[in-house]
Amino acid sequence: MGTVCRMPGVACDFYVSGHCLYEEELNPGLDESFHCTEIVRIVAAYEELMNRADGFNLSGDKAFNVIFRLMEGVPPAGSACEEYRPEGGCRGCGGCAGEEDDGAPESIDCTHSLGGLCILRLPACEGVCRRFRFRTEQPSES
Repeated sequence: MGTVCRMPGVACDFYVSGHCLYEEELNPGLDESFHCTEIVRIVAAYEELMNRADGFNLSGDKAFNVIFRLMEGVPPAGSACEEYRPEGGCRGCGGCAGEEDDGAPESIDCTHSLGGLCILRLPACEGVCRRFRFRTEQPSES
């Protein structure tokens, strides 16, 4: 006898690159384990620097300049995540995107990032299940 398999969930509204977005859609932001660790790390470093600036009673431009200089010492996006993949490929390797690496990414441009979440940290899609809902819109090709 053959094995019965589930149909793939690629046509489901909650399907994102082989993972299920249902739990996050149900309670947005509740499960912190879905959050991008790079965003969490960089925001925590920024908040720590803000608290330091507040401790020295710095205000306005002085605080901004001090925080800006100190943020340059924070390791760039992707340096603490093995799964980090810049959109368009790796910069500075001579292949992929072919851009020179300036060492200062302007944002978390990881292909696995979705609005502050890491797609890889979401539960894997097991195929069509009781939560399956037909996709209402076609995914954008951007």
